[in-house]
Amino acid sequence: VGDRVIAMNRHGMWQELAVVPANRTFPIPEAMSFEEAAALPVNYMTAYMMLFEMANLRPGKSVLIHMAAGKKHSKIFFHTLKYLNNLSSGHIVAPIS
Repeated sequence: VGDRVIAMNRHGMWQELAVVPANRTFPIPEAMSFEEAAALPVNYMTAYMMLFEMANLRPGKSVLIHMAAGKKHSKIFFHTLKYLNNLSSGHIVAPIS
């Protein structure tokens, strides 16, 4: 109780208060603001939906993401893409500056 966490759930997250199982919460790193933490689930879920639902990324398929990220967020973006790529067994190519 009282810890700074990110919570992810399938529904009910647009409320002022939400109750979620403990296994759907993740600690927010000290250096991260609440605003940055709030953006993570939204951005991650958007990337997931775009790759697997819209682009239909499947094993053996490839996808090219133009202008993937700038210098500030490339490390986080790279690790997210690497994780998503491992889920798919496909090939994600994402040039970054």
